[in-house]
Amino acid sequence: MPESPRFSSETWSELFDQSGVILLLYDVKTERIADANERACDVLDYDKETLLNTTITDVIGNRDHGSWPEHLPSVPDHQHLGEIELYTANGEPVPVEASVSHVQSTGDEYALVVAQDISERKARETELKRQKERAEQYFETAGNIMLVLNRDKTVARINERGSDLLGYERSELVGSDWFDHVVPEQIEGEIDEIFSACRSDDAEPIEKNTNFIESKEGEKIFVKWHNTALRDQQGNVTGVLSSGIDITERKSYEQELEHLTETLRTIREVNRRLVRAADVETTIADIAEILHNHSSFHCVIIALLDDDQVDFAYESGTALTSAQIRACHSEEYLRSVRKQDLVRIEDVTVPPNQQHFGDEPAHEGVALSIGYDSQTYGVLTIHFTPDKPPTAEETDLLEELTDDMGFMIHGLKLQAERERLAEDLQTSLQQMQVIDRVLRHNFNNEMNVIKGHAETIRETCEGDTAESAATIVEESEQLLTTVNKEREITKLLGEQQSPEPIELGEIIDRVVADFRERYPMAQISVEGPTDRRIRAIGSIEQALTELLTNAVIHSDRVEPSIAVTIQTRDDTVAIRIADDGPGIPAMERKILTEEAEIEPLYHGSGLGLWLVKLIVQNSNGSLTFEENEPRGSIVTMKLPKAAEQN
Repeated sequence: MPESPRFSSETWSELFDQSGVILLLYDVKTERIADANERACDVLDYDKETLLNTTITDVIGNRDHGSWPEHLPSVPDHQHLGEIELYTANGEPVPVEASVSHVQSTGDEYALVVAQDISERKARETELKRQKERAEQYFETAGNIMLVLNRDKTVARINERGSDLLGYERSELVGSDWFDHVVPEQIEGEIDEIFSACRSDDAEPIEKNTNFIESKEGEKIFVKWHNTALRDQQGNVTGVLSSGIDITERKSYEQELEHLTETLRTIREVNRRLVRAADVETTIADIAEILHNHSSFHCVIIALLDDDQVDFAYESGTALTSAQIRACHSEEYLRSVRKQDLVRIEDVTVPPNQQHFGDEPAHEGVALSIGYDSQTYGVLTIHFTPDKPPTAEETDLLEELTDDMGFMIHGLKLQAERERLAEDLQTSLQQMQVIDRVLRHNFNNEMNVIKGHAETIRETCEGDTAESAATIVEESEQLLTTVNKEREITKLLGEQQSPEPIELGEIIDRVVADFRERYPMAQISVEGPTDRRIRAIGSIEQALTELLTNAVIHSDRVEPSIAVTIQTRDDTVAIRIADDGPGIPAMERKILTEEAEIEPLYHGSGLGLWLVKLIVQNSNGSLTFEENEPRGSIVTMKLPKAAEQN
């Protein structure tokens, strides 16, 4: 190999002092590298000896030796600049920015390559290009609206998703004023403030906002925006990049939920008013006002019916007169509502169901039957605001509401009927008591006269006449006793006694002490806990007296035996009276227990037990009869136990 030429040390010193620059000197004729600096060896991954035995075509990767002179400057000492690739010893390309100079020395031609490694710059440029392509791809393929606005509010760019959503061709939007095309006039000021804040160098930008825009067809589209200011190299804002998510469906759902919540709140308020209902007409008027306060219930009409005619009507929001309301509730209208329970009215401003007679925009309505248990009490008619037609959930809730209203009216009518019946009953009882007093007075007077004459005959006559007179006296006394019992029953029926707490021991002590004094031959025992409080009407003492009286006076024993036993349960107290007499006749027991009906031949000797039964029933207790062993009867009064006192 011929020896490579060498420049003077001063020349190479000047060249090699250029820090970070690749220097390659090659022989134009042989194309072999004549010299190279250390930077060239490092970048190209050669040792110097190997590099000096390499041709320039190996370094630049150009295997066509004939084409290389084209890269040389045609004029001596003229530089040829450009970006090329040098190749390392391993064949890896290294991008460089190079200048090639034609140099002559000692009669030989050389070319000097001065190159700057631009790998990092190329990598940055590649990354920037990749990011730009990625951003471009995202801008065009994103599912959101991508929008770039200039400072003057004109559209610089918009992606296909955005233009399609708005119903425009992109060419119609790009370059046009965004506000003029899609921002509704009523919110233009608000959106302008947001845009101004985003493009301002001083103000804090509003990065997120939600508003609706209008499509080419005028459809409202709710969009949630994220805004970013675009700046130039000097930091000046040149425009705004906005990414918008279409939330129209979500917004619609939120509005429906809000609307349903308002309806539920209104229904709840109506139900609270129904619970307090004491008068139908006042309650109906209050309900109409509550319903009219709903933002979607434009008008409310409630008509109550009597014999298929409007008996009472209340309206809120319609300005209809009573005559007009009655006219609206035609026979056909009422028949349709009764048949279907719910009738949807497409437009309440025009026939056949016209319920507005002024200048009103078309709007829907519903008519619902107010009833309970197949009885129709009225009709609820609601008109809806033009932009808020009724939903299925809303009509379902209104149907439930009219059921509740029907139940309220039904309940108040029953209550009124009960009050009327109670008043009639009280009047009848009072009349019966008056008649009873008159009849009893006359009966006692006449019967005492009969009894007195019979007693005289019995005492002054003999034989069959005296016996007949004695029978008349006995039957007279029995009739007087029966009439007195009837009087006590009538009195009890006419009184309005309510159960109250009563000390059982006190009444037992009084009644038993009285009987022991009046009937000393009777053996009366008391067993069980008498220190109990029962809940009964005040006449319960009379019932106990009646049972002991029956046990004593109907006994066929010289010394009747009567056992009073007190038994307690969780919530009742049983008072058991057992005797050893002949027992209660079977017919009396069956009639008292309602196992048999009263026949014409029934003599009514058991009116005392009837009185006991009425007293126990009015005390919310029960009365039972059973036979005693070996003979006699057992009568048990079961009465509620009074609540314990603190």
